[in-house]
Formats: sequence, C-alpha cells, structure tokens
Amino acid sequence: MDDTKGWPRKHEELTYTTLISVLSQSGLLEVAIALYHNMLRKGLLPTMVTFNILITELYGAKKVDRACRIFRLIEAHGYKPNSITYNPWIMLGWEY
Repeated sequence: MDDTKGWPRKHEELTYTTLISVLSQSGLLEVAIALYHNMLRKGLLPTMVTFNILITELYGAKKVDRACRIFRLIEAHGYKPNSITYNPWIMLGWEY
C-alpha cells in the first residue's frame, strides 16, 4: 500500500487553507476569498477548517450573506457543520 498516495494534493490543500487563514486574519479577506476560488478552480477540496475560517472571518466582517453561502456549501462537499462552524452565529446571534 502506498502511504504517500494523495499526499501532494493534501499538502497543497493544507497550504491553501493556511494562506486563506493568514490572509483573512490580516485584513485581506477579499484576497483570501479569491484564493479560495482559485483553490476550487484547481480542483482542490476545501477542508472543514477552510470552511470554518471563511465563515468566521466573513461573519466577523459583517458579510453574513457570503458567510451563509459558504455555510451551504459545506454539505455539498461532504462535510457536516460542527461547533466551530456554528460559533459565529451563537456568539453574535443567529442570522442564518
């Protein structure tokens, strides 16, 4: 069994997620979102961490509609929302 199968793709997905996190937390949310779209165009899959970062940062920037759009994509990518996903709505009041 080849333990490295899929490793380059996972490594690239992790790199994108890390960059999205750093950019969004540095006030470059639009650049982070553009990078997310670039990730999708390349056929890379966002992780639950990627989704949680985007939702948290979009909600914090009062871009609730965009946060909701990302939220709806979670299940389309085979994930289920978790407590981190719901945290922005819980902390600031549910507006979904």
